[in-house]
Amino acid sequence: MKKVTTKGRCALAILALAAAIPALAASSAAETPSDNGSLIIAKGDQGFLVTQKDVEAITQFVNDHMSFEMPPEAAREYAVMTYLFAKEARRLGLREPESTRPLEPVHVEIALAEAYLDQVLRDYALDPIVIESYYKAHFEDYVIKPESQAAQKVVSEEALVSLEASKDSIRQTLLNLVRERITEHTFRRLVESYHVTGEFSHGE
Repeated sequence: MKKVTTKGRCALAILALAAAIPALAASSAAETPSDNGSLIIAKGDQGFLVTQKDVEAITQFVNDHMSFEMPPEAAREYAVMTYLFAKEARRLGLREPESTRPLEPVHVEIALAEAYLDQVLRDYALDPIVIESYYKAHFEDYVIKPESQAAQKVVSEEALVSLEASKDSIRQTLLNLVRERITEHTFRRLVESYHVTGEFSHGE
């Protein structure tokens, strides 16, 4: 089994885990917490608290349903990130999708974390110039009939899907490219906002 050694894999794991939740709602394996489950890993304002038991629940979920194994440091970071994103989701009134119910507690936290991250990405402002620049740099992807333009040295504007019609797909492509960076930036911001301290790293 391949081990995760990069910090970014923790951030991106939220999306993959949240996608797996609907199929797991009716069949969750029982978790066996360790004797030090009450050990505090992170704490912050407004009652924010992550214990070793929370970390173990997240780790068990990852090990059961993903193709990699999280080392302890990465598991602590991912657990704190997940529970912090979930807390912010609740503050904003976000809820897990109906399709994911009923859920085990750890599944709820992951689903809420993903709902919050989706909200952050939807609200992320991309400069129109960036979108236009991407369109111009990848114009070959927007040719209506590529086969009919293959012999042409210059592709006419009439042969392209318009920039206006392509904006949404370009925006999503760009967000996917910067998703990891946005996730880590959001995590650091919330750690500072809730004054979270403890035994974990947060993209420093």
